[in-house]
Amino acid sequence: IRHVTLLPAQVMGFEKKGRMGIGCDADLVIFDPDTVADTADYPGLGMPNGAPEGISYVIVGGEIAAKDGKAAMLSAGRTLKI
Repeated sequence: IRHVTLLPAQVMGFEKKGRMGIGCDADLVIFDPDTVADTADYPGLGMPNGAPEGISYVIVGGEIAAKDGKAAMLSAGRTLKI
């Protein structure tokens, strides 16, 4: 998990990203590692926009942005400038 969360955040200089803790941005993905799967395909080969499976919640800034594959809040989060 560190390699896809904290490490990239540190490399990019985002101090409040990549971990859970007081003062952090509260961006989380809650998933079942036994059922999580990517259903997208390469463009032109079927479903390039296929939704992932096995992801229960996406939480952005402490607010539920998606639940069971359905968007719950379209204005969650903010653009990061790098």
